[in-house]
Amino acid sequence: MGNADGERKRERPRGERGRPTRISYFNYTTHRPCDCGERSEARPLGRGGAVSAPTITGNSGSYVLEWPEAGVKATATRFKETDSGCSCEVRFTATAAAHPHLHQARLNLLNTSARRTLAKTLEDAFPLDQWEAIVEQLSCLALGEWREGEPVLYLSSTDEVQPRRYLVEPLVPEGQPSIVFGPGGIGKSTLCLYLASAVASGIVPDSLEWKAQNTGEVLYLDYEGDPDEQRRRLRGIAAGLGVEVGVHYKRLGTPIPKCLDRLLELRTEIDPALVVVDSLALAAGGDNVSADCATELYAALRQLNTTVLIVAHPPKNAEKKSVYGSAFYEYLARNIWEARGYVNSGGDGVTLALHNTKANYGRKQRPTGVELVWGEDCITAATVETRSIPEEVEKMSLTERILALLPDTGPMTAGDLAGAVGSTPDTVGRTLRRLADKKRVVKLDGNRYGAVAFREQLRQAYQERDGEVPF
Repeated sequence: MGNADGERKRERPRGERGRPTRISYFNYTTHRPCDCGERSEARPLGRGGAVSAPTITGNSGSYVLEWPEAGVKATATRFKETDSGCSCEVRFTATAAAHPHLHQARLNLLNTSARRTLAKTLEDAFPLDQWEAIVEQLSCLALGEWREGEPVLYLSSTDEVQPRRYLVEPLVPEGQPSIVFGPGGIGKSTLCLYLASAVASGIVPDSLEWKAQNTGEVLYLDYEGDPDEQRRRLRGIAAGLGVEVGVHYKRLGTPIPKCLDRLLELRTEIDPALVVVDSLALAAGGDNVSADCATELYAALRQLNTTVLIVAHPPKNAEKKSVYGSAFYEYLARNIWEARGYVNSGGDGVTLALHNTKANYGRKQRPTGVELVWGEDCITAATVETRSIPEEVEKMSLTERILALLPDTGPMTAGDLAGAVGSTPDTVGRTLRRLADKKRVVKLDGNRYGAVAFREQLRQAYQERDGEVPF
């Protein structure tokens, strides 16, 4: 079916960060489809002069409609459907006026009398003979967008597939909810603010093996701290980066599902590439062990339609570390990092060992470490290998110890490795043969084994020596 007789196009291309890009809207002044900015010369709907169809932005229940020729803009938020109809909060402004506010009210979108009353009120505040047509357009378009939600897409195996993108690689995949959890007081909030600063500035220092693949505005929702403390952290991070950094900050006490309408408005105003939620338990509210509490939170976060990074905590004294509360907090997250903190010997910083315990869109990332150091005027961060953290080495399995050691030592025999990893030659030999079968290590001459990372270097060395490659 085409889009004749006023039907909107169902197929809409994807805009920045995967959001639908609107192509055309029904022109309620002509009863024919037209481009958003097209001037209409036909009969208007309702009394008053003709008015072109508005541009409309936003989604998930927060929309901005603008009539450039009339100099009018309206926002429609906080939708509510009841037996008596569907209503929303509307706010009208005059875009070129010194005092732009015109009127704010809750409008029953399906009530003709209510629409006419609003048009009359607006005409008294800002004389314009197109108000009835404008209010009619707002009612029909906003209601249609809200009820439709995301468009139905046809997915095909022949579609071009884009590679998985990260806001900050490898920690924060784009467009999905991620969690960083760990005990209190180890630097999780500072780490997440550092990640937020990388997104906001596009700057990652050479000391960190991160890549800022996409940049944009950041919205920080803080349930634990206060603006002054976050300013101090941000100032220290900016000094360490050597650039100015800014994020949008909102101190909250109301759970996200209960203040979603305001957050949708902020999403439309700010268009954040990243939303940081600090922290999970207070942001969810209610009984955190309840599945309903978890599902309501994720349903609300999904409507924000952007990347979300959540700070969380584990249960106290639990043998197996996990996110505190309902298992659905982990089920519905797409990416989870467990943070283990170790205070530096000098007491001026902390080293975080980050373990990727869940990754829905590919293989889990290998463990990585980040050292945060608090100087007099700055906060610096640097990547460290987890094998350089003694407490982490003690927790490693034999396989992990071997894989961590070989890149540093070069090729070794099972006997040589046994003393280094604290095991017997027979056990190490069996483990090495199993790893070689899985191509996680490479077997060389003389019963030596080397790291796969050096495969090409070793291959080149053998070719230069005698042209024969034993693997």
